[in-house]
Amino acid sequence: MFPRTTLAEATDLAERLRIRVGAEAGSRLRMVSGLTLTVSIGVSAIAFGARTPLELIDQADKALYAAKEGGRNCVMALAVLVPGMHPSEQLELQVKRVTPRSGPSGAR
Repeated sequence: MFPRTTLAEATDLAERLRIRVGAEAGSRLRMVSGLTLTVSIGVSAIAFGARTPLELIDQADKALYAAKEGGRNCVMALAVLVPGMHPSEQLELQVKRVTPRSGPSGAR
């Protein structure tokens, strides 16, 4: 958890962390046959209506599972379903991919 951090700042930090782990640990792990390192991160913010730390973690966990289901090695963040409405007024939130897709298969 990053107090006093906006969703945009948190997603940027998560993406930089994902890239850094891949760059730093990746070269060491490439020497191990058959081992692939990926980093999947889910991000949320209290603006989405979480009233307790546990609710915030549950929201981020939803985004994490979407990242894993979306191909792994990416960052996913909660987002509003209806633009213009306050997140806490929405009955349902969506998860959006933060990590850009690259290559023809979308894999990184």
